[in-house]
Amino acid sequence: MYKMLKKNFISLMAIIMVTVTFVGFASCDSSSDDDDEGGKSGLDKKSQMFVGSWYNTTKVGTYTWDFKASGKCEYYYPSTTAAGKKTSLVKSGTWQYNSKSATLTTTVDNFNWYILNISKDSWTGSSLKNGSTTTWKRSGSK
Repeated sequence: MYKMLKKNFISLMAIIMVTVTFVGFASCDSSSDDDDEGGKSGLDKKSQMFVGSWYNTTKVGTYTWDFKASGKCEYYYPSTTAAGKKTSLVKSGTWQYNSKSATLTTTVDNFNWYILNISKDSWTGSSLKNGSTTTWKRSGSK
């Protein structure tokens, strides 16, 4: 009887160890990089629609926003050097979308919008700073 209990105890411990090891490895998923478009970020479904690169082209040049799933963002804007050469500058910050108020806010130069429309290919926002309306297209979309 003692040998049978000992054998069952050892078998039970082995099962527990295998289970703990499996759970430990499963939690080390490499796809959890928040800066990837498909990363696990905790963003709600509507906020996830903003993740990616968006551009708007004007007479001055092309402006681009890169919204990361981590909540970080980069804003690229056209500039001209003292020698007259066209270039692009970048500013970094954070972003957040509030579904209840339909506002997209950033920490970059007070760029904040009331979102009028969003799809997988574009979004339109009204600036909370000056009321101007701008449509941004997803980079890579036609």
